[in-house]
Amino acid sequence: MDPLYQKAPNKNKKSPKMVFMEEHSDLLNEAQQWMKDVSASCTVVAALIITMAFAGAFTLPGGNEDNGNPLFLNRATFMLFIISDAIALFSSTASVVMFLGILTARFAADDFLYALPKRMTIGLVFLFMSLAATMIAFSATLAIVLKDKVSWIADCRIERGNQREKDRERAQSRNGGKSKNKDDGLTPEQRRERDGKALQEKAAKKAAQAEASGGNGGGNKSTKK
Repeated sequence: MDPLYQKAPNKNKKSPKMVFMEEHSDLLNEAQQWMKDVSASCTVVAALIITMAFAGAFTLPGGNEDNGNPLFLNRATFMLFIISDAIALFSSTASVVMFLGILTARFAADDFLYALPKRMTIGLVFLFMSLAATMIAFSATLAIVLKDKVSWIADCRIERGNQREKDRERAQSRNGGKSKNKDDGLTPEQRRERDGKALQEKAAKKAAQAEASGGNGGGNKSTKK
């Protein structure tokens, strides 16, 4: 198509773009209302995340010492909490800015081509980042607060394992120490030689027993005759 025809007016002195806008005016109004509703809902969620992240930066888990330093400052999980909380605060703030830019837009037809979708995409990405960072900060807080409980559970497991080892040692002592130990300090070749010698000794004993039984059988026959 000739580019001149794209702007050429018709008999009513209307360009193709003007005709398209008149025919799809309802679609434009629906898109405008949808973007406003989504932006308003996401703005509320992002504002709540900002409130929680801002409050979490001043109400640290475990509290502060007498000199003002956080109580769990030297723990790695505390640094994870601080970093996640900061990411949640900054990303949610950026999300609010993007959604406010949508709400205050003029919603012209040309804006739906690039500007508004770009703002919506950036706002949603930052909102999802803030949600993920909030969950990480919450998990780090649980790890800080419940660390003693988790170590207590681990200590119980260690005590159970030690009790099992003690029971095994008692069973071995009752059996006279005849249980085999796999970790005897021998190399695989030495183990093979040891096993081969044991098999040869067993075969020699069986042959000797067979010869002895055969000799006894012949002696018995001669006495009967």
